[in-house]
This record gives sequence, structure tokens and C-alpha cells, in this order.
Amino acid sequence: MPSLVDPSYELIDPCPDIHALFVQFDTRFFGSSLQCCEVKWSPRMYSCAGICSYEVRGGRGGLCSIRLSQPLLKLRPRKDLVETLLHEMIHAYLFVKERNRDRDGHGPQFQAHMNRINSESGTNITIYHTFHDEVALYKQHVWRCEGSCRNRRPFFGYVKRSSNRAPGPNDRWWSQHQANCGGQFIKIKEPEGYGQKRGRKKKENETKTDDRKKTPNLDDYFGNKDVKEKKSGGVPVESIVPFSGTGQMLGGGSTSFPGSGQRLGGNTQRSSIQMPQISQKPSSSTKPIEVIVLDDSDEEDDYLEASFVVVDNSNSKTTTRVICPSCNENVLEILIHDHLDHCLG
Repeated sequence: MPSLVDPSYELIDPCPDIHALFVQFDTRFFGSSLQCCEVKWSPRMYSCAGICSYEVRGGRGGLCSIRLSQPLLKLRPRKDLVETLLHEMIHAYLFVKERNRDRDGHGPQFQAHMNRINSESGTNITIYHTFHDEVALYKQHVWRCEGSCRNRRPFFGYVKRSSNRAPGPNDRWWSQHQANCGGQFIKIKEPEGYGQKRGRKKKENETKTDDRKKTPNLDDYFGNKDVKEKKSGGVPVESIVPFSGTGQMLGGGSTSFPGSGQRLGGNTQRSSIQMPQISQKPSSSTKPIEVIVLDDSDEEDDYLEASFVVVDNSNSKTTTRVICPSCNENVLEILIHDHLDHCLG
């Protein structure tokens, strides 16, 4: 049987239906145990190729969902789509069948299924997705710190994001940055025409609002009590006044409403109805819902957090320096992995 990632598929079926692939892979590799899961494209997911999430309701399994990044995978070969989908399906299988709640999700069980499928299908599923170029392509919003961290490797104070979300307290590394640097982040780059598009859209909305205000309505015709001269056969037309007389109250001249009516059925005594009290406390049978998400993200927040950590001289790794095999720079051992990611990227 040919490999699932045979190069010929790039010409035969370059843009496959992910739902058809999901059913095919579920039958072949997972014993049709993922029929309770859903798979769909995500048009606004820029930082990772795939996400698998599932709900835990009171210890029992719930909805399991796989979302694939349309912006990232549309730039990649069919092979990467197949391997990303299989990667997320392994997560889903461990969620559904084995209740695996490991939030890292890439332990021995994951690797066993990964190796099994790779040997059977000729794929090269890996623990992490490495679509760094595609992720970087969408990171068009750039900020740089004016403090001391602008001179510190490996980021030199830069923060790049795919959305217009400035660095702030919602970032996990923010408290470390405030303690060790405290500098202010200034935006230095954004997508071409980004501000113009927003201004043009706002102006269009204001124009539509003005047009709606200029459109006449019924109040313009009937709200004025003065006589309006309109040319309709040469005869002036008066505004319509619904009622201009004094009128008289039906049923007599009494205007005293309280006590003047009579209860239907002849019973004038008031009877109180005791309504059952509604408890504001949640029922003991209600189970909390926990949602676990594995996103295999390529976001740099974890590396940023590491770069802002205060160096502890009591730890040998924080003081030991090593030579980068790529650029021969002298780098702290604790930051060598972060440095290599950017040096080789």
C-alpha cells in the first residue's frame, strides 16, 4: 500500500477534504473510535497548526474537537496537512479512549501511537509542529521595549504578534518584565494599510448613519401640528390630528380607579398564593465542566518568560556559558535552546 504522504498525492489530490481524511484515518488507525469527535478549519488561528480540545463533565468525557489552521496549512504541502491531522487525532484518541489528561500531551503513550502510525503509513508525525516561517509571516504587529531588555538576547526587546494585542498584564511574562526591566513597549510596525482600513471602515459606518438620519419617516409627516402647504391639485393639505375633542369617560364620570372595580366570580376577598422559593444555590447534581486544550503553539511567550527570569547564581546552569554551534556566540546554558531557535530560524 502506498504511503499516505506519497509525492504523487500532491498532484492527484492537493487540497483534500479533511472530513473524508478524518473518517479514513479513524477507520484505519483508531478502530472507528473517534466518531464522537468533530474536525473543522479555523480561519483565524495563526500561532499553531492544530488544536485538540475536549470537555470533562464530572469525571466523564464530553465534546472532543479538532481545529486545523487554515492560514498556516494552506501554505504547506498536502503532506503537512495529513501529518498535522494525524497528530491531533492521536490527542483525540488518548482523550476519548484512555482519558489522558496530561496537558503536555506528548508522553510515552502519544509517542507509542505516533511511532505505530509512522511505521504503518510512511508518515513522519513529530511531537511538535515546526511551521516557524508561516507563523512569522503572519506576525506583522511588532513592539519593542525602550528599557534595558532591548539589549538582551535572544529577543532584544521585540514582541511580534499576528493580532493587534499590545504586551500587557495578560501576558504570563509581564510581571517578570516589570520586575527586571520595567520599560515601555512602543509599537514600531504593523501591516501595510492597517490603520487606513480601520479609518475607512469607520468613515463608511458614519456615512451610513448620516444617510439613515436623512431618510424621512412617519414622524416627519405626522409629528408637526402646523398646516403644511403641499401642492396636491392646488389644495393645501393639513396635518392629520388623531383626536382634538374633550371626550367623555365611558361608564360614568368617576375617575377614581382604586376600589371601583369588582373581582370576577363575586369574591372580593384577596387570597394570597404562596409561590415556592427558588433556591439560588446550584444543584448538587450539577457537575463542573473542565475544558482541556492542547494547541502545540509556536508562540514565543514561553521563551519571553524565560528571557525575563532573574538569574539565580546558586544554580550552576544559570552561570554556565556554552558556545553556540551555529554562530559561535557565548550564551548562557539556560538560554541556549531559545538562542538556537532564533539563530537557526
